[in-house]
Amino acid sequence: MSISGIKRGIITSYSLKGADLLSALLFTPFLISLLGQSEYGIYTLIGALIGSLAILEFGFRDSITKYIFKYKMNNEEEKESRLLSMCSILYGVIAFLCLAAGLLMYPFLEWVFGGSLNVQEMATAKLIYFISLFSVCVSFFLGAFQSYIQGHKKYMFINRVMLLRLLLRMVLVSIFLLFGFKAVTVVIIDALLNIGTVVLFTFFSFKKLNIKLKFVKLNIQFLKESSGYSTVRLLGNIANVFYWRIGLIVIGCSIGSMAVAVYSIAIILVGYYEYFSKVIHNKISPYIAKMITNGADEEELTKVCSKIGRIQFFLLGGILLGFLLFGKEFILLWLGFDYEASYWISLLLMTAMFFQSIQYSAVLVLREKKREKLRMMLQLSTVVLGILFGFIFNIFYGTIGMGIGVATAVIVLNGSVVHFVYIKVFSFHFSFFLKELLKIIPSMSVALLVSLPIYFWSFQSWGTFLLKCILFLIIYISVFWFIGANYSEKILFKSIIRKNIYSIKEIIIRQKSKDTPKFYNRKQIINKEYMRNMGWRS
Repeated sequence: MSISGIKRGIITSYSLKGADLLSALLFTPFLISLLGQSEYGIYTLIGALIGSLAILEFGFRDSITKYIFKYKMNNEEEKESRLLSMCSILYGVIAFLCLAAGLLMYPFLEWVFGGSLNVQEMATAKLIYFISLFSVCVSFFLGAFQSYIQGHKKYMFINRVMLLRLLLRMVLVSIFLLFGFKAVTVVIIDALLNIGTVVLFTFFSFKKLNIKLKFVKLNIQFLKESSGYSTVRLLGNIANVFYWRIGLIVIGCSIGSMAVAVYSIAIILVGYYEYFSKVIHNKISPYIAKMITNGADEEELTKVCSKIGRIQFFLLGGILLGFLLFGKEFILLWLGFDYEASYWISLLLMTAMFFQSIQYSAVLVLREKKREKLRMMLQLSTVVLGILFGFIFNIFYGTIGMGIGVATAVIVLNGSVVHFVYIKVFSFHFSFFLKELLKIIPSMSVALLVSLPIYFWSFQSWGTFLLKCILFLIIYISVFWFIGANYSEKILFKSIIRKNIYSIKEIIIRQKSKDTPKFYNRKQIINKEYMRNMGWRS
């Protein structure tokens, strides 16, 4: 795949995530207003319950992508066909297991949610459950062909399909809801779009990538080699289910659908916060892998983890401080006073995510050393404990109690237990790591104090809210630049700014060169040479 193709793939990937974020911000209030808080809560509750069946996927998708890419590089087309054939059968079995598990769970719906949902809500929940179960079973067939397309590096096609699916969903749901349809119709639209995506990916695999299925016996070697990685992914999926979904189910059992709606809004916001936390991780993962391959010692790994941790501390700490100051105002403007509790739940879970994310570079070291299983088991047990705490706190403090329990468990995990694993696996110098992070605290404290007058600016409108956020951003970056950032971080940020400026200039020059190729092509060459000599391309 060419460099320009990779760039286009990255751009479409970020465009998809941006569109997803925009749809959540603009479409969620519209959806809640037309469905009502109760029905939106049922829709979210059953979605969480059915989504928990996703753990049956066992993490095979990444393994398939890895092998398909390997076979493609070696021009082993027959092995590609055999692998995809085997995985199609494998996913068929997984879909059957998902259907069986879903049908076994169905009789218990009334027993689990009967105390918190009325008769009409229960009937709606059962219908949504059946449609969603069918949809998630179909989505398992999507896994093999999507992994095959990813193995061929056709990221642009996948991103475009997902973007088109997102836009179609918004349009169709909006039309039907305006005509008076409710949550069941939304679930039907999701199911139909799911089937359409499966058909499109399958068609692309056969017609454009010329795949030919050859049904053979199971590849035992593939299953053995991927079983270790898949086990880790399975543990991660289970922990993810407990972290994101079980809280909704517990609240649905104990309080009701309206409380589920409030908690689900917090989960949406924390999900986007988690996305920002992973942006850097995806970029530095190959670098850490290269360091370990080259035999980097524990001191070098700790220093790299500290550098990455400081950047995460700056970025995620800024978002967390901004949400602390202006998050409540945002939720009141966005959804109204009925969702005020979502602010406190989001703040608790974001704080937990902050402590988890700043040391994620050490997690990458564990992953590359193939020692992540121990951490995942500890994380799973701690999150389960957090759910139990949340269930207890839920009795006394309602919806916010679940957030307290989960946040406490995650902070304890990453504050003590996980660091024990780091020290055991690669002699992680935690004291050095913590010392480097604490150097940023003064700049964050100053930024918070300087921003307090903006916080007390009481006019509530979208215009003043955006102005507050911009002013806080200017204050936070300025204070960090003069007080918190070290020399290497300033060089890094300068290089990022220069590269972005250069990229914009390059796009403008390339666009103009279509009209006057001789003049602007020469100018483009001169500019590139100048930038290279100045070190802006490093």
